Amino acid sequence: MGTLRYAVITAFCCNGLAIAQASAQSAPAVDWSGFSVSALAGGGILTPETDAEGLDPSAYFSAASDLKQLKDAGSGSPTEWDWSASLQVGYSRQFGNIVLGVGATGDLLLWDEKRSSTQDWISLAGTEFTLKQRVEADWMVALRPRLGWAQDNWLVYVMAGPTLSRLKIETDYSDNVGTGAEGHSSDSETKLGYVIGIGGDYAIDKNWSVSAQYSYTDLGTVDTRTHVFNASQAANPGDIDSSVDLSSHMAMIGFTYRFDAF
Repeated sequence: MGTLRYAVITAFCCNGLAIAQASAQSAPAVDWSGFSVSALAGGGILTPETDAEGLDPSAYFSAASDLKQLKDAGSGSPTEWDWSASLQVGYSRQFGNIVLGVGATGDLLLWDEKRSSTQDWISLAGTEFTLKQRVEADWMVALRPRLGWAQDNWLVYVMAGPTLSRLKIETDYSDNVGTGAEGHSSDSETKLGYVIGIGGDYAIDKNWSVSAQYSYTDLGTVDTRTHVFNASQAANPGDIDSSVDLSSHMAMIGFTYRFDAF
């Protein structure tokens, strides 16, 4: 009887120890709850979808071929790499392996894209025009709720939220018709857009982690109108409408400090 009792107790203890060890192995090794601050740097591909066209009817751009040429010259989708840096503050709560959080971000942008097109006027042999466009943005702020999964020292998450930035578009036009024509316009708008993305953290210790993020941002459209004047054709001014639809793909890496949860 004593032997049987010993065997039962031993089996119970061993099974309990095995369950405890399995639970410890499956439980996240890091508590991601609490406030955090992150500093990241990187860059991405900026894609400004540009468009331009002469107003119809227009005394200066009177031929149908003129309107088509302006639209072709001002329409495009150049892609270039630009640098950026981000400061982020956030708060998270962990429920088992699930981590819910929200972050507020402020990004320093070095977005300055230019494109230029020079073409011979089809409607007037021996003349040409040049259309230049420039798109700029130097800051962006966003609110990013996120849903994550924690395992061992890892945290991976998805995020989405509203974003705000100030975009500027400039258009310059010139030609050598008669005494030559010139036009310049510049407009800026604070645009509300959206950001979606994914991210991951690897905990170095209780407070520090290495962080990486990818995000796609769409900031909408900015428009401007350029008035074209030629002294030799003063009675026939013209106008060009230009617009840009700005989006970006950004990748950043940096460090996060997590304050102790309370």
